[in-house]
Amino acid sequence: MKSKLTVSCVQLSAFPLERAEEGLAHALGMVDKAAMAAPDLVVLPECAYPAYYLADWASRRSSLRPASEVLGLFAEKARRYGCYIAVGIAEEPPGENKEAYNSGFLLDPEGRVAGSARKQFLWHFDARWFTPGVMGDAVQLPWGRVGMFICADGRLPEIPRALALKGARLFIDLTNLVAASKDETRLTSAQVEYMLKARAIENQAWIVMANKVGTEADTIVYCGRSLVVSPQGDVVAQGSAHIPEVVTAEIPLPLDCSGAVDGVFEPLAARRPDTYGDLVRPFEELTVSSTIEESVVPGEKSPVVAAFQLDMDESTDLLAPKIERRLRDLAVQGVELVILPEPFPRERPIEENEALLRLVSRASAHTGLAVVFTGDEIDGTARYRTAFFVEKGAVTARYRKVHLDASEKGICSPGSGPYPVVCGERGNFGIMLGYEGLLPEVARILALRGADVILWPCRFAGDRYEWFARTRAAENRVFVVAANAVGRHGIGASLIASPQGAVLAQAFAGREQAVSATLVTAEARCKSIVPGTDAILGRQPMSYRLLVESARS
Repeated sequence: MKSKLTVSCVQLSAFPLERAEEGLAHALGMVDKAAMAAPDLVVLPECAYPAYYLADWASRRSSLRPASEVLGLFAEKARRYGCYIAVGIAEEPPGENKEAYNSGFLLDPEGRVAGSARKQFLWHFDARWFTPGVMGDAVQLPWGRVGMFICADGRLPEIPRALALKGARLFIDLTNLVAASKDETRLTSAQVEYMLKARAIENQAWIVMANKVGTEADTIVYCGRSLVVSPQGDVVAQGSAHIPEVVTAEIPLPLDCSGAVDGVFEPLAARRPDTYGDLVRPFEELTVSSTIEESVVPGEKSPVVAAFQLDMDESTDLLAPKIERRLRDLAVQGVELVILPEPFPRERPIEENEALLRLVSRASAHTGLAVVFTGDEIDGTARYRTAFFVEKGAVTARYRKVHLDASEKGICSPGSGPYPVVCGERGNFGIMLGYEGLLPEVARILALRGADVILWPCRFAGDRYEWFARTRAAENRVFVVAANAVGRHGIGASLIASPQGAVLAQAFAGREQAVSATLVTAEARCKSIVPGTDAILGRQPMSYRLLVESARS
């Protein structure tokens, strides 16, 4: 068996519809250029032919090549160079069905179609000329199983997740990622900066993404940045933002060789499908269907929320006065809700956990603050890792962590759900803990249950968790407040992310600090990303059955 797989991302210049033939010649010529590296797999962008912006498609169809003919030209290249080629084409299947699809085709070295995908999560004006596709399959290739999705499909966590559960350990992502900037050399996108990195880690898969550069219709600007991402989220090769080029990288084989994140958490093996039932419920049965219809006066539901990073593993004698003092300070500063980090699991006497919880409760009563405190609790013979939502001096909600990491399994028992959303006059707050923030299912369920804000006590020693905080915010259109520990088990850098994935506030790394922001929760009630694309309504719940099945297919 080969020891490495050579992949080439073909970053094309954008051509408008009226120059479709010129664009096709460019794409075929770039495949010739890519072949110089003798790649095993060549990936081209979404809608390499005839174009992406198809406003005049109907009037020009008679002068355009059918998808089958275009596919034949790329099949000839696959045969000539003895490689697999993935290419995006606007497809109008023959026959009476007049529906058109934004399709991707994977050609084998014999020029045959080995796999295909039709874009499901249509972006912006896509729906004006395309019909949503359906869930694709993972394809067995000589070096392992491969899944393919198209551009915005990578924003919908259920699509890559389903492919991973079907065994895919390499994702082919055909894109037309757009951006805006006054400097074409600095263009980028959320998917490039953090979302695809999170997708790679959470699914333990390589990602090979090809994008375009340039503009169409003087309004659609592509950001390039074609890249290859490892299952650890490392970018091993990346293109520029504005130059057509070939980006080539070598991927070690076998593909299925990724290990636990930070040595303690496996994002696929740790899943609890029995708790994910909300993922397949119809929209009208979900709490979010009513919360997004509620009338909200922004000024009445705009809490000031703080992430307070400190070393939660210090002795109770040192920790207690720090918490008490800083909670008083934050109350003076107008903060209404404070999230404390998750402590490292150890056999701290349960009496100490209870003493800290009483201290937090007293501080909440005296200051009026709501506080999320994470510790352990005993129920019968079981010890749980629990987040306590403390308000007006009392515990009003609690969440027993469902997904334990390796350091917790010898000490704590897993909870069984449900995933809580605390509803009140400030807004609706969901809670997730530690490494389960790496599972897209948890944050998605909290959003489906109506959370405006996801509160995330955690303890990460590396900064990759920032990608997940921003991804969970953007893919669900909610705020995420991540309070990360400092000390031996955390680097700090706590942050607050907006529903657009932007960082609203962030703490320094490595020192005790609190950061806060005003969260206009009305923003989280709007799930529209761009016109025609909705983070919740764009889902296809009935196609996600695999995500709630206990056994992998």
